Amino acid sequence: MGMTRKWILFVAGLLLMLGGALLARSIQSADGVRVTDVAINTGAGFDLRGLLYVPRSATTARRRPAVIFNHGFINSREIIAPFAIELSRRGFVVLLPDMPGHGYSGGIVGAADYGGPAALRYLRSLPFVDRGNIGLAGHSMGGRPAMAASVRAPSDYRSVMLVGSVPKYDGKPVQPRNLAIVFGRYEELAALMWQVPRGGDVGRSPALQAAFGAAGPVEAERLYGDLRTGTARRLYMVPSIHSYEHHQRDSVAAVVDWFQQTLEGEANALAPEDQRWQLKELGTALTLLGMFVLLMSALTLFLELLGAKAAAVANAASAPGRNRDWWLRTVLHTLLPAAAFIPLMSLGQAVGAGPMFPQLVHNQLLVWAMGTAVLTLPLRLFGPGASLLLGPQFVRQVAAAVLAVAVAYFALQVTYTSFGTDARLWMWSFKPLESSRAGIAIPYLTVWFAFFVLLAQPLAGHLGRGAGVARDIAVWACVMAGGFVLLAAINYAHMAITGTLVTSSVPLLSILTLQFSVILAGLGAICALAYRWTGSPIPGAAICALLVTWYVTVGTANHWAVGFETPVIPFAAAR
Repeated sequence: MGMTRKWILFVAGLLLMLGGALLARSIQSADGVRVTDVAINTGAGFDLRGLLYVPRSATTARRRPAVIFNHGFINSREIIAPFAIELSRRGFVVLLPDMPGHGYSGGIVGAADYGGPAALRYLRSLPFVDRGNIGLAGHSMGGRPAMAASVRAPSDYRSVMLVGSVPKYDGKPVQPRNLAIVFGRYEELAALMWQVPRGGDVGRSPALQAAFGAAGPVEAERLYGDLRTGTARRLYMVPSIHSYEHHQRDSVAAVVDWFQQTLEGEANALAPEDQRWQLKELGTALTLLGMFVLLMSALTLFLELLGAKAAAVANAASAPGRNRDWWLRTVLHTLLPAAAFIPLMSLGQAVGAGPMFPQLVHNQLLVWAMGTAVLTLPLRLFGPGASLLLGPQFVRQVAAAVLAVAVAYFALQVTYTSFGTDARLWMWSFKPLESSRAGIAIPYLTVWFAFFVLLAQPLAGHLGRGAGVARDIAVWACVMAGGFVLLAAINYAHMAITGTLVTSSVPLLSILTLQFSVILAGLGAICALAYRWTGSPIPGAAICALLVTWYVTVGTANHWAVGFETPVIPFAAAR
């Protein structure tokens, strides 16, 4: 790649990030909506951080209805922006808190009643909020703070909307005022939440019938009870899986519809189907694409600058012939990590969380990573491996990778600070690390680096450098992600046909396979390009380790912190 082309790609990455952030900002701030980052004192030794959407029509002279919307487990506030965008367009004040232990909030999972009462107190204190017209909402585990607020302050809200969740507090059923539920027909957690085998059967759930006061199966779209007395109930069924319920048009329309019915004072009456949040998602997707273009172009520039390229390329292995041995090793490289994922992740829950490794789900991923390294040991010992070129060349290659990721990180920090938007495509997102999480990341990074070196070294020797860039990217991506793609395809094809997962006993792990299918394909593409440019697996392994540490550390939850009792949350039920 010529120097001019490298700089063109570098600038293109910057422009994509800037253009995407501008588009995302223009949509979430349309019609004069102000989006600000706020801190909320929980009274439990830590603050919640949240995004507050304030429409232009909300003033001290004309107070507006307000909604608190809580995200789910191992997510953060940005993922539920579609609901905030559409509600604020219509004149609702909207607060999106990071739950305790998530995102930029302090504490750990479950602390201070999941932050629900504190968020409600804060919202009621705002001079432009109509205290008599407040709604509570949450997706998945986000239903817990909503229910906690409804129990702790039963007179301080008017209605509730639960998306893929259940009305429970402290494990017991709750009868909140004016309750609506959005549930996916292909919901993976139907048995866990409502004790029915399929999401489409939720209307037959005895627990749902009891919550609705229905004598028989609950009918979707039918209004039960009375809005004036607070006994109203409504079920909205949407054609969605659990992790897509917050990015589904019908879900957003249902939320808008319910709060338009139950809260008064809407300033801009728009039909629930009138939605534009998808353009904001396009903007964040462009930002994410631009970040990766910037990162890889920066890598080529730093490799050239540090002299970490030429000597290694000469030693690179060419792509071997595809004989029976090649295919056998390829199949094993592809299938073993995916086959081990659910067993090792389940085993990893026993590791728990502690001072050095405080994130339970992250720790489970480390158990999977190192377990996979052990399972694939024969492929490293008795198969071809690429040279690691230890010494000054190794240091220069790692330095080039670190500098490239640092450039991408700095660019994202600038766009996030300037425009308040992350780099995101659905559930795959990057945003800057909060200071305490940056410290958490260091121990995790060391383990991830070891894993990716152990993974990339035999792959580089086995796959080599092919005749074309597209061929190498496709092969590396298929080998690294193919097993997860196959696992997810089997699971969700079974869901589409029968309404249930093959791995229905561990629904959250099944959901995570969707994330890994895309993440590992992207990492495979990075490894392929880095190996073509350097002839060494080290730069690709270093970038993968940095990105995965960043992605998981900022995106998952803390289960340990000084002064807090670590909660016991069964992994299958955590969502």
